[in-house]
Amino acid sequence: MRKVNNASKRVLDKLTEGLSRVGDHAKIDNAAGVFMAVSVEIVDRTPDGYLFVSVAHYGKLNGDLMRDPEMVFIKAPAGGDYFPSYFRNDYIGCERLGVVSAEQVEGRTFFNFNPREQADEAAFANTWMRNIRHQQRLFEKQAAVAV
Repeated sequence: MRKVNNASKRVLDKLTEGLSRVGDHAKIDNAAGVFMAVSVEIVDRTPDGYLFVSVAHYGKLNGDLMRDPEMVFIKAPAGGDYFPSYFRNDYIGCERLGVVSAEQVEGRTFFNFNPREQADEAAFANTWMRNIRHQQRLFEKQAAVAV
């Protein structure tokens, strides 16, 4: 499977900082409302420690929350790499599975995936994480404020 690049891994590590259990979530909105907030949630965990991390922008249409987009990443155990597994954009009616299933065999997780789709998701994720990094100013130092 294709992992995200190192720059995207740093962004995802920053977005998931402090999140480790299923149900842990955060909303990151550091750009004073100019850009869409980023919602992050740990949605699943395998017995051998792989985390499934949802990252999404949400908008509203006729009062309904719309994913614009949502991606689910599989994070390898022990601070490992991120592998895109799912993409959805409600505005355009698109849902794509890069990773089709996960199987447990003798305590280990094996992933069945579509190589072309999963690689496309990795390419998109690298662009999206670069945009999120700039939009949310994730690694900029905050200016000191005199009181």
